[in-house]
Amino acid sequence: KENVRHNINKYGLNEYINKHFRSKPERDLYRFLKTLGISVINNDKSILNGKELDLYIPSHKLAIEFNGNYWHSFEKLGDKKYHQNKTIDCAKQGIQLIHIFEYEWNDLVKQEKIKNYIKRLITRNNQNRVFARNTEIKQISSTVADEFCNKYHLQGKATTSINYGCYLDDELLGVMTFGTPRFNNNYDYEVVRLCWKDDVLVVGGTEKMFSTFIKECNPNSIITYCDTSKFTGNVYTKLGFKPIQPNPITE
Repeated sequence: KENVRHNINKYGLNEYINKHFRSKPERDLYRFLKTLGISVINNDKSILNGKELDLYIPSHKLAIEFNGNYWHSFEKLGDKKYHQNKTIDCAKQGIQLIHIFEYEWNDLVKQEKIKNYIKRLITRNNQNRVFARNTEIKQISSTVADEFCNKYHLQGKATTSINYGCYLDDELLGVMTFGTPRFNNNYDYEVVRLCWKDDVLVVGGTEKMFSTFIKECNPNSIITYCDTSKFTGNVYTKLGFKPIQPNPITE
């Protein structure tokens, strides 16, 4: 059985073998991944001791689950922590698990953002690199920040009071926004949005925007959140954020 699975993956036959057992959106996602020139394993059960991962990219330690609205609903699963626990189990194996929900994929604007995010992860080493020392950090208006976030952030814009942009000459490459904490008023500020253009990697850019905010606003405390269905939160731990104890994972 394992030899058959190995040869199916080796010769790129997954699309043909599994096409009748996967939904059309999942097949479309698989085809998109193949355009990135990577090896993709379908329906892997070796990582989580028999639990299935829809798509696994060994070269990048990246897994992707496509979650249909019906089959992955709480009513069907009976466990509202099902996806969260699967993400944690993958993280323990050093694997980032991205969940894509059917209602997200059906939104063509969000689908394109998700594709660009995955492409960014896969092609990270081949992206146009800019070093933060060559950029300028400026405060920007909410209008400029909102327009940028609507274009590049998976969740779009959000209400904020202080916004910073990272510029190379006159080109806006990234945005970091701050505001009054939305869910926990024990902190001075919340990092509300952080996003970058799809085709550029600004080395040290996040650190430069954050340190500029610290210098100019002198906050005593800052909180932020990470959507672990898509991201790892590592960008924030690199900035010095610490998980809230005893349970850093919210419902």
